[in-house]
Amino acid sequence: MTKKVRALFSTMRSGSTLVMHCLAQHPNISCISGTIKKSPELKSENISWEGVLSWKHEKDFLFVKNTYDKNIYYPFYNTKVIPLLRPLFLFREPVQTINSIILKEFMNSSVEDAIKAYKKGAYGSYVKAKKISPENIRCITYETLSSQPEKVLKKLLRFWEIPWNPAVVDWPDTFSEKTFSNDITLHQEHIKKAIQENHHDTLVKSTKIIPTHNRNIILSKEDVDLIEKELRGIYNQIKDEEFINEK
Repeated sequence: MTKKVRALFSTMRSGSTLVMHCLAQHPNISCISGTIKKSPELKSENISWEGVLSWKHEKDFLFVKNTYDKNIYYPFYNTKVIPLLRPLFLFREPVQTINSIILKEFMNSSVEDAIKAYKKGAYGSYVKAKKISPENIRCITYETLSSQPEKVLKKLLRFWEIPWNPAVVDWPDTFSEKTFSNDITLHQEHIKKAIQENHHDTLVKSTKIIPTHNRNIILSKEDVDLIEKELRGIYNQIKDEEFINEK
């Protein structure tokens, strides 16, 4: 089998590490994270997916997770890579997403920064890429993933042409070093260390049911109202378009 790369994009605190942990349990998938944000050779307009596609890895598939912070980028300046990556865009309910970003002090960001990452980063890239290659772009929400994990992951692996393996929903190992044990040499150690120091408290035990995780809202009413105004319509559109609705 030809080795293939598959990519996921999301705003921070949207469930991308959860997806990576699930896929890391699959015997045919290697996982890396933060490539575009932190790898010197993959910045902004100089993103070279050709380089990523040429990386040597032991398994048949390499999963690359990327998240948006307040530095907005469009990842597909070479449109030819879209069908090679079959990108998935992951979205979470916007108030919970931004509440978590602010609560955890991620991105050293304001609510406005987080809204921009959601709207112009993840959603903007999804819309632009979908216009170019709709058959190779899909979206999903964290809420659907957490409520229907097996159904969602079966569809995702089928879309990515990866054989199904039940370990992705019935984890043989807890969230731990295993999530990152498949990292290839080009995945810098400081990235790996930074991720391991931020273990998500949703991933604490093996389970067939991926937990829905909602934090208490610390945002002001004004902030919540702003998020609702800017992002609720986008989230509703994503809910309508997510590929779990496809036949």
